[in-house]
Parts: sequence; C-alpha cells; structure tokens
Amino acid sequence: MNESSQDAERPFAELSPDAVLEAVEATGRLTDARMLALNSYENRVWQVGIEDGEPVIVKFYRPDRWSDAAILEEHAFTAELAALEISAVPPLVDDGVTLHRHGGLRYAIYPRRGGRAPDPGDPEALEMWKEAGADVQGVRVHFPKGLCRELIKTAPAQFTQHARNPERSVEIGGDHTVFAPVYGPPFVRDLDGSRR
Repeated sequence: MNESSQDAERPFAELSPDAVLEAVEATGRLTDARMLALNSYENRVWQVGIEDGEPVIVKFYRPDRWSDAAILEEHAFTAELAALEISAVPPLVDDGVTLHRHGGLRYAIYPRRGGRAPDPGDPEALEMWKEAGADVQGVRVHFPKGLCRELIKTAPAQFTQHARNPERSVEIGGDHTVFAPVYGPPFVRDLDGSRR
C-alpha cells in the first residue's frame, strides 16, 4: 500500500477529536482529553493535554502535500537550529522517530512553547511609533484618541497575501472574498466546566 492510499484511509478533512487523542496515545502518552484546536493554514494542529505532564502540540500533515523526506528534512533542520540556540522548536523524538503514523495520518508531536513578545524597548519600533504620532515616554507608548483610526485609514484597500507556492497566493480586499478556517474558539471549557 503506498503513502497516498494509506493517507486516504482516514480523510484529513474529517480528522476528529477522537482520532487526535488516539494518535497521541499511540505514541505512549496518556492524554487527559483536554484539546484546543490551533490556527494553521496548511495542516491541522492541536494542543492536547497530557496526564501528569505538560500539554503537547500535535501537527497532522495534509496528505499528498509533502513527502516523508521533506517532512523529515524540516524536522532535522529545526533540531539543528535549536542546537545552535536559534529560536526554533523541533518535534519530540520517540525511539528515534519524529514522524508518526496512525489511522492513515502522518503527524509529529512538539513540546508546547510560547512565542516571543517583541522587545518593548526596541529603539527602531519606538521611533516608528513616535513618527506615527504616538506619545512615547521611555518604553511606554500611548496612542492619542483617534490615532489608531487614522493609521487604519492608511492601510491599502487591497493587497496580496503571498504563499510559498505563488499559485496559492490570494488577494485580500477589494471585490475578493476569502474563506479561511478559524479552528480555535476564543473560550474553551474543560470537562470540569471551567472556562479559559
């Protein structure tokens, strides 16, 4: 059976929460069933809670988009970057494996890492805000009433969002309508009913 027919066993578009939990548990991790869908343009990405441990990030790769070799090259490259202390998060390695398969889907599991906030004291950014009309005092930036509305007026009415593959670039604005999935709700309820 080739990769394409294996991937077709469970349609990517119908990736269910149960399938996500089963895939994570197939790697030997016990989930606590807490899940949060995360934004992703090409793949499906979930944060999954782990019993007595930190949540993990699970990335399911879209079938027929990338070869195993391309995915593994990406995994190796991010590991090299992390080893050089460059801000990158490589997938977790389980018995020498980073690319997993379960139910006809390919996926990788990553540790959960927060993003970096911009340096509030960046002189170039502070100067740009000052030039735009903001009141800059040290690293504090105050937006006078109406400044944000005025800055928004300078945004173009239409622009191109460029994709890695130029054939997939899209026009935003003007007479163009773009449908994009949202994936994650703003609030999630745990099984015990608490909202976060």
